[in-house]
Amino acid sequence: MVAPKRSWSKSGNSSARFLEKGPSPAATFEFERRLQELSRELCRRTAEVAYNASEPANPEEAPHFVEQGGATYRRLNTTTANRHVATLFGKITLDRRGYRDVERDSGEATIFPLEMALGLIEGATPALACEAARALAETGATQQTVLARLRRE
Repeated sequence: MVAPKRSWSKSGNSSARFLEKGPSPAATFEFERRLQELSRELCRRTAEVAYNASEPANPEEAPHFVEQGGATYRRLNTTTANRHVATLFGKITLDRRGYRDVERDSGEATIFPLEMALGLIEGATPALACEAARALAETGATQQTVLARLRRE
């Protein structure tokens, strides 16, 4: 076994900690779990940045009006945060621009074209919704079991 370099042990990174402890089943387990956590967080942040970059920062770059379900909607100039978007990698905050029905008294809810374009289903991305459906389809899986599994993963 090659002795780990002492400078690595002070770096605080996962590889250094693994090398410092030396190989063992427990260290291997801990190392792989930490790598999984780090990669999941990297993917979560990357998805958040990519999805938010899909919405123009300048309101003038977004269409002033959009049509949806036979109604015309007018752009709001400020974005609002949806802090409950669930992805395969965890929750993200989506900054999206809303559109309100031009008929002020219509009672129609504000729509968010970015959420529609991303295919969000009850606040979940299509990939997460697919995982939830697959988990529900497993024999004996209850809704609570699936929700617990999705939170864990």
